[in-house]
Parts: sequence; structure tokens; C-alpha cells
Amino acid sequence: MAQETVLLLIVYDRAVDTDLMQRLEALGIEGYTKLHDAEGKGGQGIKRGDPVFPGLNNLLLIATTPEKAATIAQTLRAMQDEYAVKPGISIWQLPAHAL
Repeated sequence: MAQETVLLLIVYDRAVDTDLMQRLEALGIEGYTKLHDAEGKGGQGIKRGDPVFPGLNNLLLIATTPEKAATIAQTLRAMQDEYAVKPGISIWQLPAHAL
């Protein structure tokens, strides 16, 4: 039986990119797709990368197992809690299968 796969969609404040990527590397995450400089509106307000609405987001897509997804989420939430001002990090887990 094939191992179950999920897709993590992680949207996070670009300012924590280096820290976040180092932590994923420490977990042994080898494959991902990253999209840079996404604009949006969420819990941290509007981000357009301009003087009025500074900041941008990055997006990560990671295909992994449900167990590894839980470890990734726990690691990123712990990282988020280390900051005096919590950076925006949203994590969604979706069912996935390769075609």
C-alpha cells in the first residue's frame, strides 16, 4: 500500500525566510516549491510591498507524510513564538496524490 501524502501550503512573512528555511533544512525537508513576494491581506494586515502597506509573503508547497507535516507545523509554530512580534505564518494541510 502506498504511503499517504499530504500537501502543506505555508504562507509566511518574507522577513523570516532565512530562519524558516534553516529550520526546515534541519528537519530534513529536501523537496519544496517556493513562490516569492506574494501580496495579500490576512491576520497581519495588508501586504503590498510598498510604503503604505509594507511587507510581502512567501509561499511554500511541500508534499510529505501526515506525520512529517505535523512535525513541520509544530516546528514553525515554535519558531513563531520565539519572536517578540509574531510573524504571520499560515499553514494548511491538504490531501494530495500525484497523477
